[in-house]
Amino acid sequence: MRSIVFVFIVALFLNSCSNNPLNVDVSKVHVSLTIHRLDRTIAKLQHDSIDAQLPALIKEYGSFAELYSTQIIKVGSMYNADYSRNLRTFLRYEVFNDITNLINKQFGSDKLSFEPELTEAFKHYKFFFPDKNIPNLYTFNGGFNQSIVIDSAIIGIGLDKYLGTDCYLYKKLEMDQFKKNLMYPSKITSDCMLAISESEFPFNFSDENLLSTIIHEGRKMYFTKAMVPNENDTIIWGFSAKQMKFCNENEKFMWDYLVDNKLLFQSDYMNIKRFTDQGPFTSAFSKESPARAAVWIGFQIVSSYMKHNSITLSHLMQENDFQKIMNKSKYNP
Repeated sequence: MRSIVFVFIVALFLNSCSNNPLNVDVSKVHVSLTIHRLDRTIAKLQHDSIDAQLPALIKEYGSFAELYSTQIIKVGSMYNADYSRNLRTFLRYEVFNDITNLINKQFGSDKLSFEPELTEAFKHYKFFFPDKNIPNLYTFNGGFNQSIVIDSAIIGIGLDKYLGTDCYLYKKLEMDQFKKNLMYPSKITSDCMLAISESEFPFNFSDENLLSTIIHEGRKMYFTKAMVPNENDTIIWGFSAKQMKFCNENEKFMWDYLVDNKLLFQSDYMNIKRFTDQGPFTSAFSKESPARAAVWIGFQIVSSYMKHNSITLSHLMQENDFQKIMNKSKYNP
Protein backbone atom coordinates (compact mmCIF):
# COMPACT_ATOMS: atom_id res chain seq x y z
CA MET A 1 0.00 0.00 0.00
CA ARG A 2 1.23 3.46 -0.86
CA SER A 3 2.16 5.93 1.81
CA ILE A 4 -0.94 7.18 3.51
CA VAL A 5 -1.98 10.79 3.50
CA PHE A 6 -3.63 12.12 6.65
CA VAL A 7 -5.53 15.15 5.55
CA PHE A 8 -6.42 17.85 8.05
CA ILE A 9 -8.91 19.45 5.86
CA VAL A 10 -8.58 23.14 5.20
CA ALA A 11 -11.57 24.87 3.65
CA LEU A 12 -11.35 27.88 1.39
CA PHE A 13 -13.60 29.92 -0.91
CA LEU A 14 -14.22 30.04 -4.60
CA ASN A 15 -16.34 32.08 -6.96
CA SER A 16 -19.35 30.53 -8.62
CA CYS A 17 -20.75 31.43 -11.99
CA SER A 18 -24.08 30.69 -13.63
CA ASN A 19 -22.42 29.12 -16.67
CA ASN A 20 -20.19 26.55 -15.03
CA PRO A 21 -17.92 24.74 -17.53
CA LEU A 22 -17.30 22.00 -14.97
CA ASN A 23 -20.97 21.10 -14.66
CA VAL A 24 -20.81 18.11 -17.03
CA ASP A 25 -23.44 15.45 -17.69
CA VAL A 26 -22.66 12.36 -15.60
CA SER A 27 -26.06 10.69 -15.97
CA LYS A 28 -24.53 7.78 -17.88
CA VAL A 29 -21.67 7.25 -15.43
CA HIS A 30 -22.36 4.35 -13.10
CA VAL A 31 -20.89 4.39 -9.61
CA SER A 32 -21.97 2.17 -6.73
CA LEU A 33 -20.62 3.08 -3.30
CA THR A 34 -20.47 0.90 -0.22
CA ILE A 35 -19.57 2.69 2.98
CA HIS A 36 -18.24 0.36 5.67
CA ARG A 37 -19.23 1.49 9.17
CA LEU A 38 -16.19 0.65 11.27
CA ASP A 39 -17.37 3.24 13.79
CA ARG A 40 -20.47 1.14 14.52
CA THR A 41 -18.60 -2.14 14.69
CA ILE A 42 -15.99 -0.79 17.10
CA ALA A 43 -18.68 0.76 19.30
CA LYS A 44 -20.47 -2.60 19.57
CA LEU A 45 -17.42 -4.62 20.61
CA GLN A 46 -17.76 -6.49 23.89
CA HIS A 47 -14.91 -5.11 25.96
CA ASP A 48 -14.23 -8.32 27.87
CA SER A 49 -13.96 -10.57 24.82
CA ILE A 50 -12.09 -8.51 22.23
CA ASP A 51 -9.69 -11.36 21.41
CA ALA A 52 -12.59 -13.58 20.36
CA GLN A 53 -14.02 -10.84 18.13
CA LEU A 54 -10.78 -9.95 16.34
CA PRO A 55 -10.98 -12.56 13.54
CA ALA A 56 -14.37 -11.21 12.42
CA LEU A 57 -13.12 -7.63 12.65
CA ILE A 58 -10.07 -8.42 10.53
CA LYS A 59 -12.15 -10.35 8.00
CA GLU A 60 -14.67 -7.56 7.53
CA TYR A 61 -12.37 -4.52 7.57
CA GLY A 62 -8.99 -5.94 6.58
CA SER A 63 -6.13 -3.50 6.21
CA PHE A 64 -8.23 -0.51 7.23
CA ALA A 65 -8.81 -1.99 10.69
CA GLU A 66 -5.04 -2.28 11.07
CA LEU A 67 -4.56 1.27 9.80
CA TYR A 68 -7.20 2.52 12.23
CA SER A 69 -5.51 0.75 15.13
CA THR A 70 -1.93 1.71 14.40
CA GLN A 71 -2.16 5.16 12.84
CA ILE A 72 -5.46 6.73 13.86
CA ILE A 73 -6.17 5.72 17.46
CA LYS A 74 -2.59 4.42 17.91
CA VAL A 75 -3.24 1.43 20.15
CA GLY A 76 -0.80 -0.78 18.24
CA SER A 77 -1.07 -3.55 15.70
CA MET A 78 -4.01 -5.93 15.86
CA TYR A 79 -1.47 -8.74 15.78
CA ASN A 80 0.33 -7.64 18.96
CA ALA A 81 -0.22 -9.60 22.16
CA ASP A 82 -1.29 -6.49 24.09
CA TYR A 83 -3.69 -5.19 21.44
CA SER A 84 -6.90 -6.23 23.19
CA ARG A 85 -5.84 -4.54 26.41
CA ASN A 86 -4.85 -1.34 24.63
CA LEU A 87 -8.06 -1.19 22.60
CA ARG A 88 -10.13 -1.89 25.71
CA THR A 89 -8.49 1.04 27.47
CA PHE A 90 -9.23 3.31 24.53
CA LEU A 91 -12.87 2.21 24.31
CA ARG A 92 -13.40 2.88 27.99
CA TYR A 93 -12.38 6.53 27.80
CA GLU A 94 -15.43 8.57 28.73
CA VAL A 95 -14.94 10.93 25.80
CA PHE A 96 -15.00 8.01 23.35
CA ASN A 97 -18.44 7.02 24.57
CA ASP A 98 -19.59 10.63 24.37
CA ILE A 99 -18.37 10.86 20.77
CA THR A 100 -20.06 7.55 19.92
CA ASN A 101 -23.39 8.85 21.20
CA LEU A 102 -23.04 12.03 19.15
CA ILE A 103 -22.13 10.04 16.02
CA ASN A 104 -25.18 7.84 16.51
CA LYS A 105 -27.35 10.92 16.86
CA GLN A 106 -25.91 12.65 13.79
CA PHE A 107 -25.24 9.61 11.56
CA GLY A 108 -27.49 6.95 13.05
CA SER A 109 -29.47 5.98 9.96
CA ASP A 110 -28.32 3.10 7.77
CA LYS A 111 -28.10 5.40 4.76
CA LEU A 112 -25.71 8.21 5.55
CA SER A 113 -26.93 11.72 4.74
CA PHE A 114 -23.91 12.53 2.59
CA GLU A 115 -23.95 9.29 0.56
CA PRO A 116 -25.97 10.63 -2.45
CA GLU A 117 -23.70 13.67 -2.78
CA LEU A 118 -20.58 11.53 -2.43
CA THR A 119 -21.88 9.15 -5.11
CA GLU A 120 -22.47 12.08 -7.45
CA ALA A 121 -18.96 13.38 -6.77
CA PHE A 122 -17.43 10.03 -7.66
CA LYS A 123 -19.43 10.01 -10.89
CA HIS A 124 -17.63 13.22 -11.79
CA TYR A 125 -14.35 11.65 -10.76
CA LYS A 126 -14.92 8.73 -13.14
CA PHE A 127 -16.04 11.10 -15.89
CA PHE A 128 -12.82 13.12 -15.75
CA PHE A 129 -10.53 10.23 -14.75
CA PRO A 130 -12.05 7.03 -16.19
CA ASP A 131 -8.94 4.96 -15.47
CA LYS A 132 -8.99 5.76 -11.75
CA ASN A 133 -10.53 3.30 -9.33
CA ILE A 134 -13.13 4.22 -6.74
CA PRO A 135 -11.55 3.72 -3.31
CA ASN A 136 -13.07 1.62 -0.56
CA LEU A 137 -14.91 3.86 1.89
CA TYR A 138 -14.91 3.53 5.67
CA THR A 139 -16.25 5.61 8.52
CA PHE A 140 -14.58 5.69 11.92
CA ASN A 141 -14.52 7.34 15.32
CA GLY A 142 -10.95 8.52 15.72
CA GLY A 143 -11.21 10.39 18.97
CA PHE A 144 -10.67 13.73 17.17
CA ASN A 145 -7.43 12.63 15.50
CA GLN A 146 -8.04 12.84 11.73
CA SER A 147 -10.79 14.11 9.44
CA ILE A 148 -9.94 12.13 6.32
CA VAL A 149 -7.44 9.29 5.87
CA ILE A 150 -6.61 8.32 2.31
CA ASP A 151 -4.41 6.29 0.05
CA SER A 152 -4.93 4.97 -3.48
CA ALA A 153 -7.41 2.29 -2.37
CA ILE A 154 -8.95 3.67 0.83
CA ILE A 155 -10.79 6.70 2.11
CA GLY A 156 -11.54 6.78 5.81
CA ILE A 157 -13.97 9.42 7.09
CA GLY A 158 -13.68 10.46 10.72
CA LEU A 159 -17.30 11.15 11.60
CA ASP A 160 -16.19 12.59 14.94
CA LYS A 161 -14.79 15.58 13.02
CA TYR A 162 -18.16 16.39 11.41
CA LEU A 163 -20.58 16.58 14.34
CA GLY A 164 -21.67 20.18 13.75
CA THR A 165 -20.15 23.57 14.46
CA ASP A 166 -22.06 23.84 17.75
CA CYS A 167 -21.04 20.40 19.07
CA TYR A 168 -20.61 20.72 22.83
CA LEU A 169 -17.52 18.51 22.82
CA TYR A 170 -15.76 20.86 20.41
CA LYS A 171 -16.50 23.69 22.81
CA LYS A 172 -15.44 21.60 25.81
CA LEU A 173 -12.11 20.86 24.16
CA GLU A 174 -11.71 24.58 23.39
CA MET A 175 -11.09 24.04 19.69
CA ASP A 176 -10.32 27.15 17.67
CA GLN A 177 -13.41 28.70 16.16
CA PHE A 178 -11.97 28.64 12.63
CA LYS A 179 -11.62 24.87 12.96
CA LYS A 180 -15.11 24.36 14.39
CA ASN A 181 -16.53 26.34 11.48
CA LEU A 182 -15.54 23.49 9.16
CA MET A 183 -16.76 20.54 11.22
CA TYR A 184 -20.25 19.77 9.95
CA PRO A 185 -21.71 16.92 7.83
CA SER A 186 -22.13 18.86 4.58
CA LYS A 187 -18.36 19.33 4.42
CA ILE A 188 -17.65 15.62 4.06
CA THR A 189 -18.07 15.23 0.29
CA SER A 190 -15.91 18.17 -0.79
CA ASP A 191 -13.35 17.26 1.89
CA CYS A 192 -13.10 13.74 0.45
CA MET A 193 -12.57 15.14 -3.04
CA LEU A 194 -9.93 17.56 -1.81
CA ALA A 195 -8.22 14.65 -0.08
CA ILE A 196 -8.18 12.71 -3.34
CA SER A 197 -6.49 15.62 -5.08
CA GLU A 198 -3.85 15.66 -2.35
CA SER A 199 -3.24 11.92 -2.58
CA GLU A 200 -3.44 11.40 -6.34
CA PHE A 201 -1.82 14.64 -7.49
CA PRO A 202 0.93 15.67 -5.05
CA PHE A 203 3.14 18.70 -5.61
CA ASN A 204 5.15 17.99 -8.75
CA PHE A 205 6.70 21.33 -9.66
CA SER A 206 10.50 21.48 -9.80
CA ASP A 207 10.65 24.73 -7.82
CA GLU A 208 8.86 25.29 -4.54
CA ASN A 209 8.13 28.90 -3.81
CA LEU A 210 5.05 30.89 -2.89
CA LEU A 211 3.80 31.19 -6.47
CA SER A 212 4.21 27.49 -7.29
CA THR A 213 2.56 26.58 -3.97
CA ILE A 214 -0.53 28.73 -4.45
CA ILE A 215 -0.91 27.49 -8.03
CA HIS A 216 -0.68 23.90 -6.83
CA GLU A 217 -3.16 24.54 -4.01
CA GLY A 218 -5.35 26.45 -6.45
CA ARG A 219 -5.54 23.57 -8.90
CA LYS A 220 -6.45 21.20 -6.04
CA MET A 221 -9.41 23.45 -5.37
CA TYR A 222 -10.20 23.59 -9.10
CA PHE A 223 -10.22 19.78 -9.05
CA THR A 224 -12.53 19.78 -6.03
CA LYS A 225 -14.92 22.20 -7.72
CA ALA A 226 -14.98 19.90 -10.76
CA MET A 227 -16.02 16.98 -8.54
CA VAL A 228 -18.83 18.94 -6.84
CA PRO A 229 -19.77 21.62 -9.40
CA ASN A 230 -23.21 22.23 -7.93
CA GLU A 231 -22.06 22.50 -4.32
CA ASN A 232 -22.36 25.83 -2.59
CA ASP A 233 -19.00 27.58 -2.67
CA THR A 234 -19.19 28.40 1.02
CA ILE A 235 -19.26 24.68 1.75
CA ILE A 236 -16.35 23.88 -0.54
CA TRP A 237 -14.18 26.66 0.81
CA GLY A 238 -15.66 27.53 4.18
CA PHE A 239 -15.31 31.30 4.08
CA SER A 240 -17.85 33.49 5.78
CA ALA A 241 -19.90 35.85 3.63
CA LYS A 242 -17.69 38.74 4.73
CA GLN A 243 -14.52 36.84 3.82
CA MET A 244 -15.96 35.96 0.43
CA LYS A 245 -16.75 39.61 -0.14
CA PHE A 246 -13.24 40.59 0.91
CA CYS A 247 -11.66 38.28 -1.68
CA ASN A 248 -13.94 39.47 -4.46
CA GLU A 249 -13.33 43.11 -3.70
CA ASN A 250 -9.62 42.85 -2.91
CA GLU A 251 -8.24 40.44 -5.49
CA LYS A 252 -6.11 43.13 -7.14
CA PHE A 253 -4.93 44.44 -3.76
CA MET A 254 -3.79 40.97 -2.64
CA TRP A 255 -2.03 40.25 -5.93
CA ASP A 256 -0.32 43.64 -5.97
CA TYR A 257 0.80 43.12 -2.37
CA LEU A 258 2.50 39.83 -3.28
CA VAL A 259 4.11 41.36 -6.38
CA ASP A 260 5.18 44.67 -4.85
CA ASN A 261 6.76 42.98 -1.84
CA LYS A 262 8.58 40.48 -4.08
CA LEU A 263 7.01 37.53 -2.26
CA LEU A 264 5.97 35.30 -5.16
CA PHE A 265 9.35 33.71 -5.76
CA GLN A 266 10.45 33.49 -2.15
CA SER A 267 11.07 29.89 -1.10
CA ASP A 268 11.35 30.50 2.64
CA TYR A 269 9.26 27.84 4.33
CA MET A 270 7.82 30.11 7.02
CA ASN A 271 6.90 32.75 4.45
CA ILE A 272 4.98 30.18 2.40
CA LYS A 273 3.19 28.94 5.51
CA ARG A 274 2.21 32.50 6.38
CA PHE A 275 0.08 32.69 3.24
CA THR A 276 -1.04 29.09 2.85
CA ASP A 277 -1.58 27.67 6.35
CA GLN A 278 -4.90 27.29 8.10
CA GLY A 279 -5.82 29.97 10.63
CA PRO A 280 -8.34 32.69 11.45
CA PHE A 281 -7.11 35.13 8.77
CA THR A 282 -4.14 36.12 6.58
CA SER A 283 -2.31 38.70 8.67
CA ALA A 284 -0.59 40.36 5.70
CA PHE A 285 -3.96 41.12 4.09
CA SER A 286 -5.96 42.20 7.19
CA LYS A 287 -8.14 40.54 9.80
CA GLU A 288 -11.09 40.71 7.41
CA SER A 289 -9.36 38.31 5.02
CA PRO A 290 -9.65 34.52 5.28
CA ALA A 291 -6.68 32.34 6.08
CA ARG A 292 -5.00 30.99 2.93
CA ALA A 293 -6.45 33.84 0.90
CA ALA A 294 -3.39 33.59 -1.34
CA VAL A 295 -4.60 30.15 -2.41
CA TRP A 296 -7.77 31.85 -3.63
CA ILE A 297 -5.46 33.87 -5.89
CA GLY A 298 -3.90 30.59 -7.02
CA PHE A 299 -7.33 29.30 -7.92
CA GLN A 300 -8.02 32.42 -9.99
CA ILE A 301 -4.76 31.86 -11.87
CA VAL A 302 -5.67 28.23 -12.58
CA SER A 303 -9.20 29.17 -13.64
CA SER A 304 -7.82 31.76 -16.03
CA TYR A 305 -5.35 29.20 -17.40
CA MET A 306 -8.16 26.72 -18.08
CA LYS A 307 -10.30 29.44 -19.66
CA HIS A 308 -7.61 30.53 -22.13
CA ASN A 309 -6.24 27.10 -23.08
CA SER A 310 -7.70 23.86 -24.38
CA ILE A 311 -6.53 21.77 -21.46
CA THR A 312 -8.23 18.79 -19.86
CA LEU A 313 -8.51 18.49 -16.10
CA SER A 314 -6.21 15.47 -16.24
CA HIS A 315 -3.53 17.46 -18.05
CA LEU A 316 -3.88 20.29 -15.58
CA MET A 317 -3.29 17.98 -12.63
CA GLN A 318 -0.22 16.43 -14.29
CA GLU A 319 1.40 19.69 -15.45
CA ASN A 320 4.81 20.14 -13.77
CA ASP A 321 5.65 23.66 -14.96
CA PHE A 322 3.99 26.26 -12.75
CA GLN A 323 5.57 29.10 -14.74
CA LYS A 324 3.86 27.78 -17.85
CA ILE A 325 0.52 27.85 -16.05
CA MET A 326 1.21 31.38 -14.86
CA ASN A 327 2.31 32.69 -18.26
CA LYS A 328 -0.48 31.06 -20.23
CA SER A 329 -3.15 32.01 -17.72
CA LYS A 330 -3.10 35.65 -18.86
CA TYR A 331 -3.99 36.41 -15.28
CA ASN A 332 -4.59 40.11 -14.78
CA PRO A 333 -6.80 40.97 -11.79
